Amino acid sequence: MPNDKDIAILIIIRDFILSERERQGLLAPVPSTELSNAARETAIWLASGEASEDEIYEYLKDRCAEQSGSANSIWFPGLAYGRHLWPADAESIEIAIDLIEMIGLSEIAQLPVLDYLGMSSTFAVLDQSGNPVEVSGGQPHSFGYALVVAYASDGNTAIVDRINDRRERVGVDALQMSVPLREMARKFMTLSSSDEAGDSLYEEAQISGYATEGWRVRTHYGGSYAKFPGGSESSVAEPEMADIVATQLVEDWPTLLHPDWLDIGVATGVKDHPTLGGLNFQAEFVIGWRIPFDADRPDHFPPPTDEGGNPSTPVEADAGLGGNKALDDLLGPVYREPDPKPQRRRGWWPFSS
Repeated sequence: MPNDKDIAILIIIRDFILSERERQGLLAPVPSTELSNAARETAIWLASGEASEDEIYEYLKDRCAEQSGSANSIWFPGLAYGRHLWPADAESIEIAIDLIEMIGLSEIAQLPVLDYLGMSSTFAVLDQSGNPVEVSGGQPHSFGYALVVAYASDGNTAIVDRINDRRERVGVDALQMSVPLREMARKFMTLSSSDEAGDSLYEEAQISGYATEGWRVRTHYGGSYAKFPGGSESSVAEPEMADIVATQLVEDWPTLLHPDWLDIGVATGVKDHPTLGGLNFQAEFVIGWRIPFDADRPDHFPPPTDEGGNPSTPVEADAGLGGNKALDDLLGPVYREPDPKPQRRRGWWPFSS
């Protein structure tokens, strides 16, 4: 069970990661229950004995695959971890700072592909002989702590980078990643029909925080399938996946290269498609523009109109769906080994002296 010190350490480290990303102008990662659960199992496992970095990473990867069993997502996971002994009276801030330095969290917090975040820990209060005081009844002498920070990309950042490469070639400003739009895209992956998705887009834009009072907002969404290379037993690296998906999206949706959009969110998955045959990448996107209502309208934005060509309200939803959209889940997600392997930071110090 966590204690006050354990919780305080986790809060300090989480806040450090978020503030560091904000300082760098990077998107905050989406908290992931699946990653946190995988991190907790990994923390308990690594605290129990010696293990190599590769063994720890493989254990986390296996736990991620188990935890994401119904998420229909692609994860390229990474981890940072540390294990050490501190004096029993060490302050939470002291332990947190030590861990941040030990496992290189300053560098990890600046990774552009840190899209999802989960972390967990395990600890023990030990007596002078190194035995847990709850068992020995001795006086607290040291505080043993193991931390696992699990982070992951689902490839959306790399996909957007490649879409922006194509926008640059035609002289159009780059799209900016948006967490609310990314979460809307993730939700639309599970919808069964274009009508259902289209009807909900306006409401989703409102409740997500993307469309708020005082802002002009338009949103548009679509999706594509692209053949998974090599069959069910093969693996795919994040750059290869991003190239395949971005190429298919732009081919199916030339609107992605139009200047009438500022922001984008992308969600990805892998599934066995009954019509197309075999494994396919599934990619959904939501794009939009969002500017203050009293701001000058950019010259390249066409005036907003409804279906009859009349001026529309300040907040509007423009929905469309393309490609093959059979969204029945015949298989759970297929977990793929990232190649090259994501960055990991070693921080291994046994509880015992």
